[in-house]
Amino acid sequence: MQFRLSDDVFDYKLWAAYQRAQLKKEKLRAAVVTDRPAAASDDKNFDPVVEAWDAMNEAALATIQRLVKPVHLLTVTSVDTAKEAWDALKVMFEARDNSQLLRLMDELGSLKKGGDENSIKFTSRAKIIRDELAMLGDPVDDNTLALHVLSGLPAEYGMLRTVLENKDTKLVLSDVTAKLFQVEQRSKSVCSSKPSGGVKSQEFRQRRLRSLLTRSQSCASTATRRGTYSSTATRRRRMRPRARASPAVVVVTAAKEVGPRRLPLWPTRLQPFRP
Repeated sequence: MQFRLSDDVFDYKLWAAYQRAQLKKEKLRAAVVTDRPAAASDDKNFDPVVEAWDAMNEAALATIQRLVKPVHLLTVTSVDTAKEAWDALKVMFEARDNSQLLRLMDELGSLKKGGDENSIKFTSRAKIIRDELAMLGDPVDDNTLALHVLSGLPAEYGMLRTVLENKDTKLVLSDVTAKLFQVEQRSKSVCSSKPSGGVKSQEFRQRRLRSLLTRSQSCASTATRRGTYSSTATRRRRMRPRARASPAVVVVTAAKEVGPRRLPLWPTRLQPFRP
């Protein structure tokens, strides 16, 4: 596995850690931390210590030059020793570290929770900033990070922020995140059980009023239609002609009304006798 150095500050931190382990494994680490030893005699070409260091330096310098990208190749090829190449890269990236460090510290100091951002994403942003600061050699402890998170909360988290800031023990970011999540879920459940304030509540009340008016009008029209139908049916029943009874029924009905009496079998008016 070969890890080549790019133009990223954080990439340099990883690259330097990997290269230190690789050079130590190949027994070339001394070439980047020590200078060229002085010859024991005037004849430098035949000093075994110098020759051993020169061979180690050439191998270490070749390793460094092979594991950088073209943007840094001029920096490591314009020097004669592996130590000079290593120090040149370190100085260049340390200058970038300072500007990167200032930017990250400013981001952490102005950390704010977005309106639509949940608590998990908000604390995750804080953790990313902490990890980047740690890679630049400026770690932030958990209590300080938790305080920055609390300072970036909106006004609706004021009660929770006051309680946590006044604790006697140091804060732990994981505990703060859990508390924020509980408050967030409770707020969502309350908002779902009742209409929200402002314009939304007014719209809800207006829709509710229109619904009640429509329902009452519907009930009134239904009652009116029922009354109309009942009165119309009564009128029709009154105006309906009665069916005529048969002659036998008329005779029986008349007899019941008159009561029992004897009927003459002859005409009641006597006619004069005619011989």
